[in-house]
Amino acid sequence: MMPFYESSDKSITSFVNNKEEYILIKMEGDINEEEYKEVFLLLLNPEKTHGYTRVLFNQENVGHVSSKSRAWLVLKFIPMLQKQLGVNFEVAVIKSRTTFQRIASQVLLKSIMAINGKFKIAYFEDRITAKEWLLSKKK
Repeated sequence: MMPFYESSDKSITSFVNNKEEYILIKMEGDINEEEYKEVFLLLLNPEKTHGYTRVLFNQENVGHVSSKSRAWLVLKFIPMLQKQLGVNFEVAVIKSRTTFQRIASQVLLKSIMAINGKFKIAYFEDRITAKEWLLSKKK
């Protein structure tokens, strides 16, 4: 895997998997709003992402993510993503271990699906199942 992004405090790391053609985003601990935005905005850069439209999003150990960051994702980022990629986007999300983050993620997913019900987004309890699902979406 090739490093794609790393926040200054290493709470967000991201890699491009050229062999299996997907992007891995891993969030651990509390997430800074600006870095949250930055890692997602990089998904819109085809040079950085190699044009891959599949993302493995690991939030098993995520801490605090502000409601402002989540609102930005739904209201600003998702429309930009939809404009650029249409419905050609798959995300496998590894669920957080904390109840609060699980609920917040479910609310976020419902909001995203209200914007574009054709995005392929699925939640998983473990990395193996999430990766298997994502790789089954390979074109």
